[in-house]
Amino acid sequence: MASDDKPEGNAYPESAHGEFGYSVARLSLNVGGDLVLPGLGTTAALFVDRFIGNPVEKRRAEFFNLLAQGLSDLQLRLGGFDFRTLGQNEEFISVVAFAAGAATRTHREEKREALCNAALNMAAGNTLDDILVGTFLALIDRYTVHHIAIARLLAAPRDNDLVLQHCELRGYCSIADAVAAALPDVPRASVEQAILDVCLDNITQSNYLSEIKSSEVLAKQTTARGDAFIRFISSPIPS
Repeated sequence: MASDDKPEGNAYPESAHGEFGYSVARLSLNVGGDLVLPGLGTTAALFVDRFIGNPVEKRRAEFFNLLAQGLSDLQLRLGGFDFRTLGQNEEFISVVAFAAGAATRTHREEKREALCNAALNMAAGNTLDDILVGTFLALIDRYTVHHIAIARLLAAPRDNDLVLQHCELRGYCSIADAVAAALPDVPRASVEQAILDVCLDNITQSNYLSEIKSSEVLAKQTTARGDAFIRFISSPIPS
């Protein structure tokens, strides 16, 4: 931490080579002598170091740098917040421990942001009971970015211009039709699977394939549990 009591945005080391998976891979390549890769003009071990490096550690570093920036913003903009108390906040520490691991399992920035926001909400005092916290963290880890985007969209369908345009042109349509219109680059089968998943997780309501009035499609589709999930993955930093 910096001496001016602000968390440093780049305080996490980016080249620590202690990651188990990396170390095993590196050691394996060195057992019995390094393997030469003539076509690449290098050895296997040097190829790992130079061209692959330790991407798991890089992802973890990116998460912690994002978290440090968020804590700095909370310190500046949230009255009464003191980051120095976080060392005694067991809920925050537990969420950070899970989120840091989950951050290494995704290459998508949107998921790292959701994980970071979960930790920031714990830091800001926006707590949930342990069951919901564990469930929501597991959902972030399991969901694709499309699941998260669909959950956010269905919390406020009317705020999405493509959904609004789709519904205004039709008297009746299905929720799946409207979501597919908002995500034209995602295959329809994938859209329906993601909607089914968030429905089964009780994040959104279940009637998504039947045609209903367009005005009903534009209404909020998330459940109370879904609203809590959206808050959990949204930034608590005042705008």
